[in-house]
Amino acid sequence: MIIQRNFLALVLSLLFSGCAVVPTLEQATGGIDHAESNVLIANVVQRVKCEVADAFDEKLRDPRFLWLEDWTLKADLTLQANTQAGVAPSGSYTKYQRNGFNFDAGSSSLTTNSISAVPQFFTVAVGANLGEQATRTEVVSFSLALKELRAWRAHVRAIEQNPDYPPEMRCIETGKLGLAGNLGLKEWVDSAFYPVEGRELLAGFHPAPGTSKAPTAPGATAPPKSIGAGAPPAAAPLTDEEKEKLRKQITDGYTAVKASILAAQGSVNDVDAINTAVRSALKAMRYKQMVYAPVATQQVNASIALAAEQLRKLAALTATDFTDASTVPPKLSLIREDAQKRLDDLSSLNPAYQVDAANVTKDMNDADSFAKSAKTIAEHAQAVQKIAAQIGVNPDPPIDSVLHSVQFVLAYGASVTPSWTMIQWKGPALNGPAASGQGQRTHILQLALGPRTVSDKITAEQARLIQNATVLLSRP
Repeated sequence: MIIQRNFLALVLSLLFSGCAVVPTLEQATGGIDHAESNVLIANVVQRVKCEVADAFDEKLRDPRFLWLEDWTLKADLTLQANTQAGVAPSGSYTKYQRNGFNFDAGSSSLTTNSISAVPQFFTVAVGANLGEQATRTEVVSFSLALKELRAWRAHVRAIEQNPDYPPEMRCIETGKLGLAGNLGLKEWVDSAFYPVEGRELLAGFHPAPGTSKAPTAPGATAPPKSIGAGAPPAAAPLTDEEKEKLRKQITDGYTAVKASILAAQGSVNDVDAINTAVRSALKAMRYKQMVYAPVATQQVNASIALAAEQLRKLAALTATDFTDASTVPPKLSLIREDAQKRLDDLSSLNPAYQVDAANVTKDMNDADSFAKSAKTIAEHAQAVQKIAAQIGVNPDPPIDSVLHSVQFVLAYGASVTPSWTMIQWKGPALNGPAASGQGQRTHILQLALGPRTVSDKITAEQARLIQNATVLLSRP
């Protein structure tokens, strides 16, 4: 009974002592203490920035790679620790019985009639197991623009001339292991973009199935209407009652002249803004022409050239519109001065009501005509701008996106297998270790490069690459 109780106590102690605990941050990063863990993440970010900046330093100055100006780098750094512990004690108890004799089987020898003894015993095997697993995962995600990296690298290169600059902040090989060491990103970049250098991959129109992209040609536009002036009304005989009526006519006419001036100036401002927008579109298209000329297909280069020529003609139209519209305010200024003089005449002793009223009416009609002409010019410029906005050539770059993934895995473990054999008891590990523990530390770095979106967020193409790589890395 004492042996039985001791065996049971051993089984229970092993069963309840094999518990895994949540791995510490140090276990996930591989550091000795928390400070080293922080430094590891900083070192990885530093290595990524240095190697990517050096990899693209020459390419961003190469005319064949000007289309990389708006590309960004999306990086996901995953630090994971997985620990497992378990106990699986097992044993057996054998109760031996008296030997038996099988008389039905007959003699055990051909020369004698002896019957051999058959051992008899009763055996009970007992086993139990308990296992636990704990995982800690740290993920750091960050984005970098290649243009910003280029400026940052130039700054670091300048201050690296100072001999007192800390070595850990320099873009040099430190001899460290894992993700904090040499990642070989320059070799990856050179290999990934080599097909562009050899013109195996070119910029072109690569729509997805069921879609199409093509530049839109501008349509014909009507020239602005000519500016005309209204004729003054015929003079009428004056009476005292008509004088008061003419006074009001002069005042209202002056107010109308001022309103026309404001409306005309608003149209001039609109035309100026439209002219600026169209010229900006032309400038952007000419820059695109320079960017894609060395690496694009003939179709792309022809489309961009056509779009640039169309925008040049539209810019010339809006420039003419602005010139025509800008002549309106000086003319309106003269009309306003004349109307102001008629208004001032009302305070004189002998105001020329009829003459002043006729002239103010003419000023009002002329000002209204100029304001309408300016509006017509603005409407024409708006129509030109609408056409310019429809002219878009957006070729796909030679490479949509690229992905690089680095994974480091460190596995470790230990086990204990005590065993003894007695007359009745065997154990406590009949079928493997009685207690075991193991762990695995995984470091994954995924880098996705792709063009920046309008909202400066990660593109769907970059997200797709990272997701695909995650699936591949997760497979056993």
